[in-house]
Amino acid sequence: MEKWGTHCPSNFSQHLFLMKAEYSRLKNKNNVKQLYNKAINSAKKHGYLQHEAMCNEYAAKYYISTKNRKMAKLYVMEAYRCYQKWGARRKCTH
Repeated sequence: MEKWGTHCPSNFSQHLFLMKAEYSRLKNKNNVKQLYNKAINSAKKHGYLQHEAMCNEYAAKYYISTKNRKMAKLYVMEAYRCYQKWGARRKCTH
């Protein structure tokens, strides 16, 4: 994935950043927040609304796990907005 993320960032960089964020979360590293935001921004920049939604959802779950309800709410709302815009109605009701 690392190679794909660097050779074709428009298609794969959001996946790479999300994987790095999840790995950093599991290893309790300090760069988790920045990596989630990079994944979200990359998906947004390259027009992958479904990936933008998913990255926001994962970021929200991270903030829920850290008991930061305020930030979790912001990311959940953004994920919901993206899922709604994408047309994923069942995901929105979930």
